[in-house]
This record gives sequence, C-alpha cells and structure tokens, in this order.
Amino acid sequence: MHTLIALDRYTNKNIQVEQIKTTDFESLKIGDHMVYGLPDPKTGALKNSVGIVVSKQNHPDTESESEEKQRMKGKFEYLLTGEKKAEFEEQQKIALKIFPTFKKEFQAEFPNSVPITARFQIFSEQLYFFFYSEERYVFTEFVKKFKEKL
Repeated sequence: MHTLIALDRYTNKNIQVEQIKTTDFESLKIGDHMVYGLPDPKTGALKNSVGIVVSKQNHPDTESESEEKQRMKGKFEYLLTGEKKAEFEEQQKIALKIFPTFKKEFQAEFPNSVPITARFQIFSEQLYFFFYSEERYVFTEFVKKFKEKL
C-alpha cells in the first residue's frame, strides 16, 4: 500500500495520507504541496486540507502500531501545482503580511495571549489567525474593528 506522511499547513500535525495511485505516488517528492481529504469527526464527510509531503512509504510497517493508530488519516486528492500552487503561496504571503498588524491589535485587546501565525484557507477563502491563550475570549467586536483597519 502507498502511504505518505504530510505536515498539515493549518494544524501543523502529521497526517497519514492513503489511497494514492501508483502514478501519483511515484511523482510525489518530499516538500511537494498536496491536497487531501480528512474525515470530519462529526459527520464523517471529507474536508480538504493542504499538506507538505514529509515522508513516503510503500508500507506503513515502519511505525509501531500505537504510532500508526494515533495519526489522523486522510485520502489523497491531488498534487498542488501550477496556478493553484501559485495562488496558494501568494495568499500565504498576504496572510503573513497582515499578521504583524493582527499581532499588535490582538495583544492590545487580549494581553494574556500569544499570537502565533496566520494562514489563508484556500477552500473557504478565509484567513485564520492562530494564537495561544489560557483564557477564553469572545472575538465578535475585535473582528469587526480589525476588519475595518484592513
């Protein structure tokens, strides 16, 4: 069985990607961007995500059974190339360009938080900002103010 491990661009988690045709598997290289479907925990429906290939295997026997069971599993969809890859990379640059403004505003509003990064989600065309905090926040007013500044 062809499997690979991809680093998810949105969650920074390793995903075991399966159901890859031999021709696709042979063309994939470490560092390639690819799209795969992950099952939604509530509905089971596949939701697409983008990952970077970090490891290729013909058989997943190289991992212990407990490691393999813990890893999320996705279904290979397609390699991200050409215009789609260029758009993805451009949107990531825009997200990272906006991030310093977000960081400044977010820390002013929520001083006990640590902004981490920003990502553009190509499937929903939305920006996601990641942060760490021990506290829970309501973001409604912050989002309105922040959107006005952009």
